[in-house]
Amino acid sequence: MAQRVNHLMFINGRMTQRRLAGLIGVAAPTVAVKMTGRNRWSLDDLVSLCEVFGVSPNYMLGLEPIESAAPQKSIAPAARATGAMTLVAGAVSSFRT
Repeated sequence: MAQRVNHLMFINGRMTQRRLAGLIGVAAPTVAVKMTGRNRWSLDDLVSLCEVFGVSPNYMLGLEPIESAAPQKSIAPAARATGAMTLVAGAVSSFRT
């Protein structure tokens, strides 16, 4: 999944890991270790990445061509970064306060 994240960061203005971390609501070192493969991306991370980059879980999991992603006109923080999140592609949802 790190290859997909790296591609999305590149096509969206060569986004830094620090900026991505802020958008998905994690610490910058967390993104760094996940990008190198030392830690795995969680389901929460997957949902947040999909929200931030406007892609589907299928894209992030490699089930759609990497070229199918398009740059976002504006990037907003994922709901997780603000406290709430929902994954519509299935019955997974949660609310955090």
